[in-house]
Amino acid sequence: MLDTPVKLTAVSGEVASVLLAGGSEDMHLEMKVGRKRMRLDAWPRRVASEDADERRAALAERGAVMDLSDSELDKLNAELGNLQAGAARVRFAMSRAHEAMQQWYADLDTAIQDRKAFALWELLPDNIEKAVRHLRLVDDVAAATAQLITDRGLAVAVRRIGGLPIVPPEAIVQAVHALDDDALTDFFNDVEGETAPPWT
Repeated sequence: MLDTPVKLTAVSGEVASVLLAGGSEDMHLEMKVGRKRMRLDAWPRRVASEDADERRAALAERGAVMDLSDSELDKLNAELGNLQAGAARVRFAMSRAHEAMQQWYADLDTAIQDRKAFALWELLPDNIEKAVRHLRLVDDVAAATAQLITDRGLAVAVRRIGGLPIVPPEAIVQAVHALDDDALTDFFNDVEGETAPPWT
């Protein structure tokens, strides 16, 4: 572990400061070049690993952002294992991440946090298929709701389907009715619209 920053000089003459920070669960490099600050985490290295368990753990950490169920994460991990080059694994995993609405929202959030200007049309999803997948709308709303509950849980299904101007699907009604008092309290805490990220 680099307890103190290491100074590196670029070809251009700029001096960069590099620090290895975080614990075993959040190890990353913090780099500062002039006024620019960058964080480079270990996720790409772990996704590129030959070790299937290490890859699976890395994918699971971003499963929500990638909007993948456990079975889909297992399938993606197997597909990564079939690729020979580590760089190819990282590119493939990143391409899958960018297929999700969550990544689109995350990119928009980053742009807003960085105070970057954007046009009104940029608030529209860049690909309607991402929105369709976000709602799991393959056949109809009833099937989509059941799939969302299976893939991401009841609270996420309610947040997503709840944005549509429809009566709550029967799958949601039945799932809510089946909750005991403690589970119902947890559900209401999880589904709280004011605190829930829009991409969940």
